[in-house]
Amino acid sequence: MEAKTYVLGLSNADAKKYSYGLVGLKGFLFKKFAEVVVQQPELLSKLYVKPEEFALLLEPK
Repeated sequence: MEAKTYVLGLSNADAKKYSYGLVGLKGFLFKKFAEVVVQQPELLSKLYVKPEEFALLLEPK
């Protein structure tokens, strides 16, 4: 299997939006991701196939 990757570009504006520094923002976003995966374990398989959909998880509902 070939590994799939997705780069989520983050800026100072993104950090400000979430009230984190750029380094802290990485951990914050991973925490949000982990919280969603706990509720929807099937999401890991979906993101493996289409990693670009990770950004959709960050959008407010």
